[in-house]
Amino acid sequence: MKRLVQLGLVVSLAITVVVFLSACSSGGGGGSSSSSSSSSSSSSSGTISNNTQGVQAASTSSQSANMVEGSGQTFQNLGSIGLSSISAAPAFRSSGVFNMSPAMTKLVNTTAKLSALSSVGNATSSIKRAIASRASTGATGNLNCAEGGTASYTINSASAGSFNVTITFSLCRENNTEIDGQYLFTGTTATTTTGTTTTLDITLGSASSPFTIQDFSPGYGSLVTKATLTAFSLGINVAMASSSLTYTMNASGGMDLYDYANGDDYALAFTNGFNDVYALSSAGTGSTTSFSITSNGGYSESWTTGGTTHSIASSFSNLVLNLTFNSAYITVSINGQFTITFTPASCLNGTFSFVTNTPVRLSLTTGKTDQGSITINGATTITYNSDGTITVTTAGVSQTFNGSYDLSLVCPIATLDQPAPVSTGTTGTTTVPTSGTAMTITLTWLKTGDSTTSNDDMDLHLNYYNVTAPTGSTMPTWHVDWDLESGTSTTVIANQCTPPTGVTSYRSALDLTGAGTCDVLLDQDNTVGFGPEHIIATMLPAGYYVVSVNNYAFHGDTSEDVAVTIQIGNSLFGPFTATMTAADGEGTDPASWFGAADIVVTSAGGVTVQAHNPNLLPWNEDNPFGLGAPGLRVKGGI
Repeated sequence: MKRLVQLGLVVSLAITVVVFLSACSSGGGGGSSSSSSSSSSSSSSGTISNNTQGVQAASTSSQSANMVEGSGQTFQNLGSIGLSSISAAPAFRSSGVFNMSPAMTKLVNTTAKLSALSSVGNATSSIKRAIASRASTGATGNLNCAEGGTASYTINSASAGSFNVTITFSLCRENNTEIDGQYLFTGTTATTTTGTTTTLDITLGSASSPFTIQDFSPGYGSLVTKATLTAFSLGINVAMASSSLTYTMNASGGMDLYDYANGDDYALAFTNGFNDVYALSSAGTGSTTSFSITSNGGYSESWTTGGTTHSIASSFSNLVLNLTFNSAYITVSINGQFTITFTPASCLNGTFSFVTNTPVRLSLTTGKTDQGSITINGATTITYNSDGTITVTTAGVSQTFNGSYDLSLVCPIATLDQPAPVSTGTTGTTTVPTSGTAMTITLTWLKTGDSTTSNDDMDLHLNYYNVTAPTGSTMPTWHVDWDLESGTSTTVIANQCTPPTGVTSYRSALDLTGAGTCDVLLDQDNTVGFGPEHIIATMLPAGYYVVSVNNYAFHGDTSEDVAVTIQIGNSLFGPFTATMTAADGEGTDPASWFGAADIVVTSAGGVTVQAHNPNLLPWNEDNPFGLGAPGLRVKGGI
């Protein structure tokens, strides 16, 4: 058992080195290469007849293996609360030596937000005690969400060793992340003469109430990514014997990831009871330890970017990664097969089998591979050279890559990795993005010293003038806010434009072009928490924009601190802050309004963010102009 404790300490390194292997299946390292085209014909059988197809097979093999490694990290992240309640949860993390470029990267990073919550520490301690007592007990308690919101738990356990736990997060904020929804797990634990086995069944969210993870830029500025899980289920079996430690994780269900900055929507799904088995044993001698991962089941992903939908579907059949490691080297082999299909068929589709001829070796001194050979479908050989380069050879024709990242670009699987937005302060210039989302505006609020909850109702408003230098007498052209109405009438024309892909609902929206697509919309209207309120603009016509906040109502407070950020492309402006001390239910009391910033957009696409011009009214309804909106005016139902 003492040996297993040592093994548990190194499981993080062992498992995460699979990221190396997943890169190794097509080459390790980084840097430039002579890239081949990914436009050659696809194959339904995976037949490799020339080196272009061989390179494509190597490229997709690398990323498919990365999916296996990433799935383990994702399952551990989502199961971390349950695992921590019964034992020390394993830490599956990337070594950082090789870049995990596929879309799985964002899935891993987003779910890691849940596993990092400090607020569940007290809960898991209580759950451990309840389970260990083996008595019929019940317990409830509240958790401390460090930066706002609430969380609570309910525990029931039985003398037979079964237990069930419900943790409910309500806008729980920590580390620029907001968690909302229900985390449920049930399980049994049993100890015999051969060891201890614990089985967990974990569910996140339901069809009627999804589990969400929202990721913000630092300081709860711009809303970056939203993950939505609907009845995602995860089964985990932990078996500890005298000489082995095995984690079996079985997932089903999907997750939607929406990238607000780029307007890209990613649908991820685990099918066929996707199953990862991690086995860590003390079979190694001396300072060498052995580890393996076996994957079966299916993974699919679809994404929409620039108006075009792409997808991949991959399944794994006894794909086995074996690793041994010591203080100097990590040695890896891969055997088994996977099937992949690209839609549209831009790369080689079909079934691919791995056979390791010589285990691939990574030097922990240089961080590069220096030996190894893997064959794909008996036709393509990937050779890991002593200088860290990788050569792909098919039918006597070879191509050398300096790194696996470049090889992955041959047949890229989507990734949500994007440059972090650059803060430019509260004023500055930029340009209208030529692709993706043109602008997002985020409003959050939390009274200083209030670390638990806020039920005050703050509203985000955007007014637009079709000239770049309006005066106090200039008629505004349109506006977007929580109750967008048809001109001065209270008649609302609902659900008459289609939001961007990935935005599932909205409060109000405008179709500026008449094409039936929502071009500017308020997709989040928060009345019971502390934000976000959020506006998306997929286009920025030339003109003048006023961003403002109204304190619609206090609910027990007498003041509220608000913060607004504006992201245009990779430029992040703000936060624009104010303390609201009056509320007017969207009236015309200046004390209840905050003119956060003005935006000037030229016909050439130049953008200037500047201080609000007090001569321009921050409100719209009930103002002297009776603002209307062109085209469709929508009040949707969130």
